[in-house]
Amino acid sequence: MRSFLPVTFENDYSRCYQCKRRSPLYYWENRRLRRLCGSCSVAKAKSRSSQEGPIRLRLDPIAEVEKEAKRQGLVVDKPPPQARAQGQPASLKKWLLLEGRRCQVSLTVRHEGRGYAGYFYVRLYRPSSVWPDYIVYCVKNRSPGTPRFYVVPRNRVRKHTWMRESYMRQRYGDDKGWALLRRPIRRKIGRPFEDLPPEIVAAWKMAERHGLRVTLIPGKHASRGFLRRRLHIANCRCQVFKASRLTRKPATPKSMVIGLHAPKKKWGQFVIYVAWPLGRKGKPVFFILPAEKAPKKDTTATLGARSWIACYRKAWHLFQMTSR
Repeated sequence: MRSFLPVTFENDYSRCYQCKRRSPLYYWENRRLRRLCGSCSVAKAKSRSSQEGPIRLRLDPIAEVEKEAKRQGLVVDKPPPQARAQGQPASLKKWLLLEGRRCQVSLTVRHEGRGYAGYFYVRLYRPSSVWPDYIVYCVKNRSPGTPRFYVVPRNRVRKHTWMRESYMRQRYGDDKGWALLRRPIRRKIGRPFEDLPPEIVAAWKMAERHGLRVTLIPGKHASRGFLRRRLHIANCRCQVFKASRLTRKPATPKSMVIGLHAPKKKWGQFVIYVAWPLGRKGKPVFFILPAEKAPKKDTTATLGARSWIACYRKAWHLFQMTSR
């Protein structure tokens, strides 16, 4: 089965390769980009459908969600003008008010797990805006037909991830998902952000144990939480990296060798490498290097006492000397 995927580009009108008229629509045909106007595309789709079956056009998730919500008996409205100040222009097209609840429509896909025949997973995207309370995932099917919908509360999606389709159907699929929008509002739905990396959390806690003040750096957008590799320790800019071991086998010499990533940007005053023990059972080892002593390119180092990086092991006193 061949498919036509129309894509519209703003202020870009090219001539149709069939009738030579100007057309803003682009269609893929046989893995080649063809420009077709509306009338020619419909005529070509009808001719192909009579030969090879129906042609699948690009799915409009907003229209599909509005159609299904009205079929479920829900009131569908557009977001108020005040919502424009809480999101980007691209995200405003995905927002809807269903029964007075703030919802964002997200088009997603389902895939079969590698090595697990018969187990399907659904891709979940975390919204980048703080406005929606619920996320309506529209899962497009490989075969023509009505897509499947999942209504998930905002506080259940902390990051971009995959989830088992059987679990999604049991909790948020069919009538159970739409029933969440009919429940009375008891409390405000939280806005959880993606969890911080364990290296940042470990460096944060260890610095506070040494009496140093730690401040996280917020992202450019308020909904994106904090930066994942940067923080302030004792008013000093620090970059945190994970020093992974070359092997996880404890009996081999390579288990004592760690890989050090060089900072791509000269932003921090210190570079902190966190080396986790084998199996992550125990306390990590910290190496605090001044920015001028950090490696200029990716390299390796050993955890022995004679290594060049051994003098920077647990060197938290460098922050106290800098603060003076």
